[in-house]
Amino acid sequence: MSSAATVALTHFRKHPHRLNCAQTVLNACASAAGLSQPDLEDFLVEYRAYGHGGHETGQCGAYYAACELVKGDEKATADLTRLFVDNGTALSCRGIRSVNKMSCRECVRVAAEYVERHFEGQ
Repeated sequence: MSSAATVALTHFRKHPHRLNCAQTVLNACASAAGLSQPDLEDFLVEYRAYGHGGHETGQCGAYYAACELVKGDEKATADLTRLFVDNGTALSCRGIRSVNKMSCRECVRVAAEYVERHFEGQ
C-alpha cells in the first residue's frame, strides 16, 4: 500500500477530525499535488459536503477528490475513471455501493494510490 493510501486510511472517519472520503484523499495527497496549507484548509472545508456522494454530480467523494487533484491531465482523469469503473462498476457513490464491489475504504485507497503514483511520475 502506498504511503498516501496509508495516511488516507489512517484518517478516514477517525477521531478527532472524522474526515470523509473526499477530504481524506485530498488531505493524504495534498503534499504530492503541491497544495499549500491555506489552500488545503480551504478545500477541506469545501469537501466536507462531498462525502457519501454529496457533490452535485453524485460522484464518489474519493473519486471526485482524486480527479480534482489531477485536473488538467485528461489521460490521468481517463485512467482514474477506468480504474473506478473496472473495480467498482460506477462513478457515483450510490452506484458503487449498490453493487458492493468496492467498499468506501477501498475507494479511498484506490484514489490515494492513483494520485500518489500520478505525481511521482512527474
